[in-house]
Amino acid sequence: MVMTRPWDRLRGRLEHLARADRGATAAEYALIASLIAVVIVTAVALFGQAVLGLFTSFNATSVFG
Repeated sequence: MVMTRPWDRLRGRLEHLARADRGATAAEYALIASLIAVVIVTAVALFGQAVLGLFTSFNATSVFG
């Protein structure tokens, strides 16, 4: 059985943490999701009333209403 020094084990764990990129990937996905949300909110704010007017006029002229 090989005895390792405590700082060798600590160094190994720190090297493992430095190589791990799960946190960076999660942060990147969160950034992408927030940018998509900003685009959706902006599109609804810009085009919401125009689309509502389009459907209102279509409903007023339809044969079903």
